[in-house]
Amino acid sequence: MANATTTSNANGSTARASWTEMEEHDLLDKFLDARNDRSMATDKGIKSKAWSTLVSALNKKHGRTLEKGQYKSKYTRLMQDYDLYKYITSLSGVSVCPDTGKPMMDDDVWGQLLESKPKQRAKLTAFRQNGFPHATICSLIAGDARATGSHATTVTALAAGLRDLEASHDSSDEDEQSVTTSTGAAQSMRPSSNGEGVTIRTSLPPTHHERVDRIKRIRGGACKSNRGKRKRKQDDDVAKALTSLMRVTTKYMKTKMAAYDKENDPSDELTGSDIQQALV
Repeated sequence: MANATTTSNANGSTARASWTEMEEHDLLDKFLDARNDRSMATDKGIKSKAWSTLVSALNKKHGRTLEKGQYKSKYTRLMQDYDLYKYITSLSGVSVCPDTGKPMMDDDVWGQLLESKPKQRAKLTAFRQNGFPHATICSLIAGDARATGSHATTVTALAAGLRDLEASHDSSDEDEQSVTTSTGAAQSMRPSSNGEGVTIRTSLPPTHHERVDRIKRIRGGACKSNRGKRKRKQDDDVAKALTSLMRVTTKYMKTKMAAYDKENDPSDELTGSDIQQALV
């Protein structure tokens, strides 16, 4: 395991520590646990006391003496890596290998991408060769699950989608009622005169009633058809969202179980290949 010391550079800043893949995973895992604890979470991260607890736990687990600033800096770099990975995997025509997490695109596209981001060439090359092993847990921290597919979502987004679905159904019912009321009103009586200065009310011509009835049937049928199509599409979207959410959760739990097994077997250290295997 690669340990690091908290030495200072000439300008007084703290030296960057070296990290193993498992140490990176544990940092993200502890951060996610704190984010899910309301007493520890803030709007954009976790509280100072949560960082202190995280630092103490990880230093003890890995036998390190890192400072809070080093953990924060590493967390920021990992999430920046995830943002870059998310960006390239969301490009049109790019797919992700389900076994390795590697972005898959044509060689000429890779060449254009590397040329357009020269400062990130090393990181992009690493993604091309190895994928990004922390994509699943980073997607949970970031509040999006893009790493698992185009239909992935979070619990919050899924709940919002369900609320929109219910509101859409209510709106469709109101539209249908409005159609019935407006067409019914069109069949009211109209004023007429009997030639003696007395105004009476007579029915509209039958042909007008027929036209109104025909319009009512057409509009009513169209509303029902459109409502059915919308409902089917929304139901499909919700089903896809649930499937993707379960896929992310399953991958995350497999990773945690693999880490637990390795932690209880001191003769064997969890490597990046172990994490990738757990995600298969």
